[in-house]
This record gives sequence, C-alpha cells and structure tokens, in this order.
Amino acid sequence: MCKKSPIMETGVGISEFETIAISTYNQINHTNICRFDDIVLSNLAKDCNDNAMACPDQYIAIIKVVKGKVVEFCPCFDFTVKDNRANNSKIISKMKHIPVMAIILESPHQKEFDNKHAIGPAMGATCGNFRFYFEEMLEAAIANNQCELVHLRYRIVFINPIQYQCSLGEDTDKYRNNIFSGMWKQVNVRQDFTDRLFSHKPRVVINCCTYTYKDQVKNEIKSEIQKENRNEDITFLKSTHPSSWNDKKNRHITKVE
Repeated sequence: MCKKSPIMETGVGISEFETIAISTYNQINHTNICRFDDIVLSNLAKDCNDNAMACPDQYIAIIKVVKGKVVEFCPCFDFTVKDNRANNSKIISKMKHIPVMAIILESPHQKEFDNKHAIGPAMGATCGNFRFYFEEMLEAAIANNQCELVHLRYRIVFINPIQYQCSLGEDTDKYRNNIFSGMWKQVNVRQDFTDRLFSHKPRVVINCCTYTYKDQVKNEIKSEIQKENRNEDITFLKSTHPSSWNDKKNRHITKVE
C-alpha cells in the first residue's frame, strides 16, 4: 500500500498531469495510449496503482551564517532511517522563529521516487552536490557582494515548481521539457507554485531552475508579487541547478536583476 507524500502536497490534480503526460507521450512516440497506467515506465511508482505521484516540498536543512561564513550546516539526509528526512522536515517546518531560505528546483526525476516510503526533492546527485558545495557557494556569494544575509540562521526548503515527474522516468531530454511546458501553461499550476512558495514566507529565494525555465519562473514570481502587492523584504538570488554543481564553473550564486 503506497502512503501519501509527507508534507506540502501539490494542489494540482494528478489527472491534470496525467492528461498532459499522455498527450506528450503519444505525440513523441506516435502512439494512441489513452490511460496513464499503459505507459510502461519502471520509475513511475508501479506499486502505487500506476498513478503519478507528487513529490512534496521539504525542509531539508538549517544553516547558520556569521560574518559571511557558514558556521552551522545540518542537512537532513540520513536515508538509512525510514522516513527520516520527511520526519525531520516536519520538525524544521514548525520552527517558525527561524526565517526561510527557499531553493527553487524544477520537477522531480528518477531518484526522488526510488524509496516510495520517503519521497522528497533533490535526491541522488542533486542531493550530494547540495551537501558538498552549497556552503562554499553561499560564502562566495556573500564575499562577492551578491547577497547580504540579515538573519544568522535559516531553514532551507526545497521547492519544485511542478511536483510531478515530468521526465516520466526517462532521460530528461525525452519528455521533461514538453511536459513541463504543457503544465506551466496552466494558470492553476503557476498559481499552485507561487502559493506554495509564499506559504513558507521566505526571506531568501534562490532560483535554481535550469536555463530553459529560469526566466519563466522568475517572471511568475515577480508577477505574483505585483498582483498580491507583496512587499516583504525578500532577497532574490539565482544559481544553476544543483545537479550541475560537480562542475566548478556552475558553482555560483548571484543577484537577480
């Protein structure tokens, strides 16, 4: 029996994603499949009644910065304990006195669903790169006057603009871009993303979408701020997707102009 995703579940219906996924799959493969569960892809949680699954937003770490240096970094990445990361996420989410740093990703891929009992964003290489490189990248951004962190401690939350597996478990070049674009055209999908983002009341937002969608996501956030007359003092930054941080040239955090 497949349990529900931990916290911060998407407000976008599974059927909406599955309709776009089926249409994209048929267009690319010249097929006429009518049901999502007829798309035989091993990474799409086949033990969960063949339905697509949502990957929730998760609080994944607490970080403390003093005088431009990271003096504390506590990620919740012990996967040897069942549901450890989800449980830690719930604990951190309740620490309302600590401001939030939101890391915007894109859409989940294969590794996020490997453990059906502990689904969460940025598993695999993305997870490892975040652990290994984020401290030095943040310190470099501060040293280069790209950001000035007002608070000493932050709760870090990972957010996917779309919480379903747009890649359909295949290479990201095959389905992801078309399905992400199809989903992103839906007003309720964009609204769901901004609702989730601002529900965390972030003080720092780092946009780590891949190049293809970075401006689209940035513009949607900007539009939402203007529409809702949100005037919170939020620091907006950008970076490359953490999956690419193993290459030194991609390890940078800069201001959003």
